[in-house]
Amino acid sequence: MEKKRRINARDTQRFRKRQRTRKMQAVLAEAQKMILNKSSIELDDHNKALLCKGLRFAPTPNWSQSVENAEWLNVQQHVRRTEWSAVLGEKNDGDFVLLKELKIPKFSRPESGKIDEETKTYVEMVCTKLRNIKPLVLKAYRTKNNLSKEQRKSFSKLAILTEERKIVICRADIDEKIVILNYDDYGAIITKELQQFEKLDD
Repeated sequence: MEKKRRINARDTQRFRKRQRTRKMQAVLAEAQKMILNKSSIELDDHNKALLCKGLRFAPTPNWSQSVENAEWLNVQQHVRRTEWSAVLGEKNDGDFVLLKELKIPKFSRPESGKIDEETKTYVEMVCTKLRNIKPLVLKAYRTKNNLSKEQRKSFSKLAILTEERKIVICRADIDEKIVILNYDDYGAIITKELQQFEKLDD
């Protein structure tokens, strides 16, 4: 019985491996049509699989101290706008009434006594959700990640190359292929295109 279970487990592993191989082959075939690499970097299979997801693809977020700081900053700004709009009221067109109170430092908030209970409840709910979101994000990153370990490495690699201005990843105007260019080559193309236009007098 134990031997039979081991055989079944091996067969399952082989079947899943064949599935992954076929899926990767299909993705690479699509990448051959979609991706045009004119840069000096070499794209491996995981780079190509990642780029095939499209330029609007967003990876499952991870949690870090920098992410936490950025999210709390966003929440503070949202809370401030919400509280001031409740205190100052709104115009008919939906624009907030801009009074001198909104010109004071950006993290200032109105006095608690001026805020209605509904707004206070909403603000507390928003802050509580952010306090409890860290374990949910970490769990999703581990169990529902939309990138494999190798693709996450590829994402980091391409992001660093882009931030360091070594490559540019863009979409072609005509056939909408994903094009990878050296940053200097991209700059030369843009400069050449701009030279076709006449400079207008001031």
